Amino acid sequence: HLFGGDEADHPDIVLAAVLVEEFAVPLVHLEVLVEVLEDDDAVAALVEVGEDGEAFAGYFHLAFSTIITLHERSFKINPDIYVDVCEALKDDYEIVRQVVLKLVCLLGNTYPENEVLLPGSEHEIRLIDDAFGKVCNAMSDLSIHVRTLAAKLLGTMKLVSAKFLNQTLDKKLMSNMRRKRTAHELAWENVTSGEWASGKKWADDAPREVLDADSINLMSSGACGAFVHGLEDEFLEVRSAAVESLCELSIRNPQFANTSLDFLVDMFNDEIEDVRLKAIDSLRRISEHIILRDDQLETILGALEDFSQDVREGLHRMLASCKMSTTAGLKMCVEKLLDNLKKYPHDKRSTYRCLQRIGAQHPELVLPLVPQLLNIHPFFDTAEPDVENPQCIL
Repeated sequence: HLFGGDEADHPDIVLAAVLVEEFAVPLVHLEVLVEVLEDDDAVAALVEVGEDGEAFAGYFHLAFSTIITLHERSFKINPDIYVDVCEALKDDYEIVRQVVLKLVCLLGNTYPENEVLLPGSEHEIRLIDDAFGKVCNAMSDLSIHVRTLAAKLLGTMKLVSAKFLNQTLDKKLMSNMRRKRTAHELAWENVTSGEWASGKKWADDAPREVLDADSINLMSSGACGAFVHGLEDEFLEVRSAAVESLCELSIRNPQFANTSLDFLVDMFNDEIEDVRLKAIDSLRRISEHIILRDDQLETILGALEDFSQDVREGLHRMLASCKMSTTAGLKMCVEKLLDNLKKYPHDKRSTYRCLQRIGAQHPELVLPLVPQLLNIHPFFDTAEPDVENPQCIL
């Protein structure tokens, strides 16, 4: 009666039944559902469908979207629906997978410390970690829209454990992400199998690490190296979203920032200018957590040859905020900036500002370089340098 109709097959009635029966949404909260259903864009998913499968996809999409809307309006969602929601990640339709990813991420961020059982195991992990693994797995989805959404959502899951974060930068499953059998389990296996050491070979009965697929239960092997896959994606939307999320997670985790540094520096050579700019700005934002090595600095300085003034000025701002590790690296940076100034003289203001801040941040590295930069001889009185020379102005 809430929807003003008695037809059992009416889409509103069907959707209400799904929410009440499957997701335990109280009837008193279905008034919100009425408002959602009155939205033409939301109902379009139901009106424009043709085949039965597409109709069900529209129902599921609208149902999950309504749950998210209820949460946004301060309705407390039951975390017990998490396992059932995750099943929909295997749906054939990308509109369903997209909204389910949002709901999985929402549940993970709302109930991070809740524990969930891993499939086929008695082992429990934090809900945020499991949700993070599910979103990582979506980085291998066939749909560009799902991959882009997954890359964006990763940056919002800031309470995930460090070991899960580090796994996103390694395509091989780390040993600490595998479940290992205990000594008792190994001994019991020997007893039940009837096999014992032959005595002819040293330690031939030593316990071995379990590498079968069933033992990998903390994170799916398909989710390993999620950020690596995202940064290597053929579509710029996915790469751009991956860079942004990598930066967001690095801001809150200094150790992860140092681990991700090489990956961000590699993105300076991306073929798309917007991706390069985002990578440069990301490195500037995490500069307080990192110290540039000479090899990384060499790659960064190579990007100064970029024809785009926006990229060059972005690099100037980034170099002005970063710390360098050696005097040789600092000298290489100064020389490259001065050489670049000859090629792009209109960058003079930005370059001088960059050099001033670099000098202020590295007084202990600049001091040994002063005689070389100003061509000062220890005991010969050399000719006074030209005051218009950029190196002298520096």
